Amino acid sequence: MTKKKTHIMLFTNPSFSSQLYCSLKTKNSRSPYFKTRTSFSKKQLMARVIVIYDTKYGNTKLAAEKIAEGLREVEGTETAIDYVKNINLNELANFDALVIGAPNHVGKPSRTILKFIDQLAKTQLKSKRIAVFDTYFKHERNFEKATRKMEKAITEKLPNVSLLTPGLSVRVEDVNGPVAEGELPKCIEFGKRIANQIKK
Repeated sequence: MTKKKTHIMLFTNPSFSSQLYCSLKTKNSRSPYFKTRTSFSKKQLMARVIVIYDTKYGNTKLAAEKIAEGLREVEGTETAIDYVKNINLNELANFDALVIGAPNHVGKPSRTILKFIDQLAKTQLKSKRIAVFDTYFKHERNFEKATRKMEKAITEKLPNVSLLTPGLSVRVEDVNGPVAEGELPKCIEFGKRIANQIKK
């Protein structure tokens, strides 16, 4: 049986003229995560960040896309983005930082993301940095609930990684959206903040 490949674009800062792409493959793949259409010198290597999200109604995906937009606005950052179930854990060593996003499900991150964090703990990630975000239904009692629980799980289960910045909680107007007015610009700024933290 032929193994399927899913190709996603790896966004770069507009000033970086060469286009890169990222190929997400099956867990048995031996190929490198990043491929380039041209060769690069060491001076051209940039910090690599992947935004990983779970989503049900598309709100968390939209927030993830805006965070990726903010990341790639900062010079010196290469940004990939993909749905959590497409991620090959063995390839995450190619990234300098991970940004993980989940919808708030009854005051908790989605089960899919919690399971993903458990899987990360088994990969023995070292010297990685992580940031998290969530989307929540408009009631303020849900504000930051999922982000705090993700941060707690990461701190407890991944002692070799560090949190880049406090998590972002993105408000949506109803269970199935849309994202509330004024929230998407916060996502872009969050991406910029993460990129600048990585460069320090």
